[in-house]
Amino acid sequence: MVLFSVIPSLATLASLLLGTIHNKLVSAAPWVKISASLPEFMDDFEVNHNTGDLASISPVTNKAYLFRHDDIVASTITAPITSGDVTLSPSEEVSVCTTPYSISYKMYQDQHNIARSYYGIVCTQVDKLFVLDAITFSLIAETPIGGLGASNIISSRNPRDPFFYYNYESGHDSTLAALDVRSMEDRGNIMVFDSSMDAAISADGRVIYSRGPWSPSGLQSIELTTTDVWNQTGSTPSFKILHDEHKSTGAYVPDTVNEKTSSGKVIYSKTLESQLASLDFDVLCWGASSSYMFGFATQGRWYDEITVTGIFAASSEDFQLVGAEAAILPDKFSVHKDSLPEIPRGVEGSSDFKRIAFRRELIANDLHSELIAAYANQLSIIPYKCFEGSSVSFVPNATYFFLGIGPQSISIDETGKQNIFASDGISLVTLTEGAIFDSMAKMLTWEPTEDQLGSHELLILAASGGRRGCYFNVTLHVSYPSMELPFNPSGISVADESSGLLVVWTSRESNYYNGNDGFCPEQSKGCLSVMSLVRVHDRQPIATKYFDFSIERIFATSDRIVVAKTKDQGTNRQTFHVFDAEDQVESLTTFVVNRETYSSSSSMTIGTRTFRIKDTNRLKDITIDLYTFEVDERELLHGTSILSFTSD
Repeated sequence: MVLFSVIPSLATLASLLLGTIHNKLVSAAPWVKISASLPEFMDDFEVNHNTGDLASISPVTNKAYLFRHDDIVASTITAPITSGDVTLSPSEEVSVCTTPYSISYKMYQDQHNIARSYYGIVCTQVDKLFVLDAITFSLIAETPIGGLGASNIISSRNPRDPFFYYNYESGHDSTLAALDVRSMEDRGNIMVFDSSMDAAISADGRVIYSRGPWSPSGLQSIELTTTDVWNQTGSTPSFKILHDEHKSTGAYVPDTVNEKTSSGKVIYSKTLESQLASLDFDVLCWGASSSYMFGFATQGRWYDEITVTGIFAASSEDFQLVGAEAAILPDKFSVHKDSLPEIPRGVEGSSDFKRIAFRRELIANDLHSELIAAYANQLSIIPYKCFEGSSVSFVPNATYFFLGIGPQSISIDETGKQNIFASDGISLVTLTEGAIFDSMAKMLTWEPTEDQLGSHELLILAASGGRRGCYFNVTLHVSYPSMELPFNPSGISVADESSGLLVVWTSRESNYYNGNDGFCPEQSKGCLSVMSLVRVHDRQPIATKYFDFSIERIFATSDRIVVAKTKDQGTNRQTFHVFDAEDQVESLTTFVVNRETYSSSSSMTIGTRTFRIKDTNRLKDITIDLYTFEVDERELLHGTSILSFTSD
């Protein structure tokens, strides 16, 4: 028996079109996987620019920790992707002081070109500056400083500059002082302005940027008066005012090449005298080897709870965002502040704007071309190349899957599509139900079900091994089949599900929706087009047929199309033309039946099919009943007469 599927009474849909598929490339931004957990809550982090090692300090244990880069790689690269976060063990640790709060790396090279490297640490409740040997990670100096409440320590990247600079005290007493690593002696206050709540320093060590503790904080820069102090042990550096503007600003982050400085979202010239650009995010670091500026995409305000939603990267040359969207971070990167311990200020509180708390940090590790995202006890390492590829569509056109047309596939690195990770290997971290991923062929195959309509996110890792590498969230969309028809239809007939054939037809007499003859030429009274629901991106009809008679309705199967000609006038005879659906709609036979035996009451509903229908003003979903007629197959093929229609 042959099952014919037909759609009755569709003449009223004459001017409606099945909705156009949107084939835009979905930009897959890098998704940052938290690759490691830290053994303690850390309130500050610093990278050794010469080794790529990461140092951190904990106000909970009052220790400093060193995580050598090779150890981080070894710990994270061997862990399965699907496992929980790896907890890193420190390569070295050392006790320092009560509530350490800020750490800075400094390499100094003397006049004999002998280089030494250090970590400087200040603590809120101890009036000393602690210095560690950066190689052995051992404590080598405890230098008394001018007071309590130290909250910030900075140093330049210039190896000829021998100074750490640090902020301490609060309110109007907030100040900036210097320590000479040659003698490990405190050189006292170097402030030109009345007070300094926090500060940053240019890469060459010649310019310091300062903010005061009140509102407005001031946009301030000072310049070293002479570099002779770098060659004279026991000398105190002196500065002069470069720029002083009465306005509130964000935290300063100088670039690595002595050209620009950011203050929150605003990019200035090195001296702060010229504003160059304004971004959509606060800059937290500059990547020298990547020419990028990085910052968090956040929601919320500091006095409530800030949620990190991603990482922005922008070009340091034209200040444009790299890629359309930020990288997405998992919710767990936003540790609620109530779960973190309070950090004592070390001095009596003042109603100033200095805040002592755990900070979310982004640190550029240029030696290894990677970005470090760190907060409390969480750490993630993201290669720069993840951002270099974030504007490239990681998955090609076929990001749409359609119901009822069998398994469909997408190629993760389809020929002709840019894929900078092809040599690294690709794996799927998450896989939606029913989908199959071939990691060797990089092919995703899926036959979604009706309860999977909508959007589904897959997590893809492009990496050389383990969990390190670039993670991508790829959104796959599941919808009903949808395409643009070649003309305004009088009717639509869907063949059985396996073939995916759609027959669209129009007829002058039956196409009364808007009086438009549609696609048919003047010499034709009716016409049909066969289209494929499987090849949804191919909008061209498989075949088109023209008739010198008007069409009443059409039945379709996977290999046959039966056209019901309008009833002969003055008779009860109904003529049917049978065509081969698989061979350019070639005619097979014609047969005639008595009109009395042809009745819609002989049909039965076998289900529904939903399409996206489009006219000039709107898009809407329409559900259409599908009917079947059971017909003797032998009579169809031999062209005699149909013996019966049944509804069994």
